[in-house]
Amino acid sequence: MPLVKEKFDPHRSPVPVEAVERNDPHEPIHGSVHEPVRVSSIERIELEPDGQHMVVHSDRSTLTFHYSVFRELLAVLPAAILQSEHMLQRTPHINFAMGCEGWELGAIDNGKSLVLTFRLQGGADISFCLPREQIPPMVDALIAAARLVQIPTHASGPLQ
Repeated sequence: MPLVKEKFDPHRSPVPVEAVERNDPHEPIHGSVHEPVRVSSIERIELEPDGQHMVVHSDRSTLTFHYSVFRELLAVLPAAILQSEHMLQRTPHINFAMGCEGWELGAIDNGKSLVLTFRLQGGADISFCLPREQIPPMVDALIAAARLVQIPTHASGPLQ
């Protein structure tokens, strides 16, 4: 089941699979590198010192992703989580949302764009860049949303 309608960057050529390393010597390696490697748990994730690859160590294998696919993975993971939750929990009316521990606002391009950074549960940061024209409608939407929820007086957002 496709998670996105089309590729994000049609001009980027795919990175060929270099190797599939398996930690289980008894697991057969079939003739094709296109066999799916099923990962049920992740032991650790690390970035190689040169920043070229992210290495994911699981209970049974090690996967390596080239940096050219990082943004594509980031874009498709929320869709995969949402579709999976809908299929497994049969709750199509509930949307997936990550918990947020804090936020920070900044500007780039001499104030032409707003950068909105969220600190996710677990400590990762994710940032979004919005053109200046999108800020007023977002402020209006936040004001409208604030009327729907009770906001504690001690609520604050800046990242630490």
